[in-house]
Amino acid sequence: MRYRSYRFPCEHPVVVGHHGERVPAQIINISAEGARLSGLAGLAPGEVLRVELGPLSPPHEAEVRWTRGTLAGLRFRKDLAPRDLAAIRRSVAGTASPRPGAWNLQLRELR
Repeated sequence: MRYRSYRFPCEHPVVVGHHGERVPAQIINISAEGARLSGLAGLAPGEVLRVELGPLSPPHEAEVRWTRGTLAGLRFRKDLAPRDLAAIRRSVAGTASPRPGAWNLQLRELR
């Protein structure tokens, strides 16, 4: 039995390439293998998206695995590099971070 990687909760703004358009959305949890995307309706399982995680990271292709309203589960075609995953875990969206790139201490691991 293969278990999926732990998904880290986050609030990370992204830009998604969808039907030839660049649409803003938000990742609400992420692992090296996939993510949960929020804020984008009209997706269908099997669609391939280009997800721009930030200015220092190249776009990543991801397949939509499931949808529920404006939520979607994504599976990256290629696992995220550890530095890309670490950068997203350090992001603090919606709050004023005293230091850019500081760890988000508001997050906690759910067990």
